[in-house]
Amino acid sequence: MVSVALAESRRAGTEEEGGRERQQLLWPSPNPGDIVFRSSTSRYFCGEGRSNSPFDSGDQPLISPSEVAILESMLEGGFRLSLKAHFLVSLPPLSPLSLTLTCLNLSFNGLRVFPAEILELTQLRVLRMRNNPVQHIPNDIKRLEKLEDFCISFNALTSLPSGLFELPSLQTLDVSHNSIQHLSRNISKLRTLQRLNVESNELIGLPPSLLSLPLTHLHISGNYLHPFLWRENCRSPPQVRSTQGRHA
Repeated sequence: MVSVALAESRRAGTEEEGGRERQQLLWPSPNPGDIVFRSSTSRYFCGEGRSNSPFDSGDQPLISPSEVAILESMLEGGFRLSLKAHFLVSLPPLSPLSLTLTCLNLSFNGLRVFPAEILELTQLRVLRMRNNPVQHIPNDIKRLEKLEDFCISFNALTSLPSGLFELPSLQTLDVSHNSIQHLSRNISKLRTLQRLNVESNELIGLPPSLLSLPLTHLHISGNYLHPFLWRENCRSPPQVRSTQGRHA
């Protein structure tokens, strides 16, 4: 009688233990053959920091949206990067893209100083910096020898550096909606320039050297200009969007 009771007790204990093990099993994971146990210990990336993020490093901030954008660009070949409206006052490191990046969009940020990191992007062809409070373009912008399209409208520029006129590949230049008061005659060095937008600045005149450029589009409205007439003997007169300047 004692042996029978002992056997039943052992069997009941075994069944109870097996029941607990079965209760530990969750629903099968999406991957066949994988089983997740309820009793498994949670893994945290920061020790006792209790964070499930692989990017969290304790007291350090999480990886920023701009850094995520850089990682995504690298995964896609590193040719294009948009940091538009990222609330940037400075740039994250761009060195991983220095040899591949051809298109960079930095519009709608808070950049007050032209980022020196841009000057290291030797393959850059398109640069957009619309709506930033940048006050000065460095003369070393001439290092971007492959730059074809440069937009820096709606900034705080008062002048343009001579280095800007030494870009051998520039085709489109948009410096509209700034406070530029003078346009240098050296703009004639931009032998490939086809589109020029200087709308809504503080220009009181335009250099005659513009006539030597292969312009197809010229936007000059919103300046302190008298009615502007092109010479009758100009072989390929540009399509002037507006010749009516604003009056002080």
